[in-house]
Amino acid sequence: TEKEEQNFLKYAKSELIRFAFLMTDDSLTSLALKVPDILDYSDKNKFINFSKDIDEQLYKLFKISATEQSHIEEVLARKEE
Repeated sequence: TEKEEQNFLKYAKSELIRFAFLMTDDSLTSLALKVPDILDYSDKNKFINFSKDIDEQLYKLFKISATEQSHIEEVLARKEE
């Protein structure tokens, strides 16, 4: 649905998922191994509330520390320069 598409885009644009995309070696096999897919992009997803901060939820879900979050943010900032 259009809503699921919007939710997927929010997910794909999150810091953690963008970082995971950077860690792949441009092959689909690597992409599938390194980028987590939550499978359900509807508003009924039991892990992510798409109306709230996706980054915050993903960092908590995957138990990413503040130090790791800072590293992810630094890497993304360098890539965006």
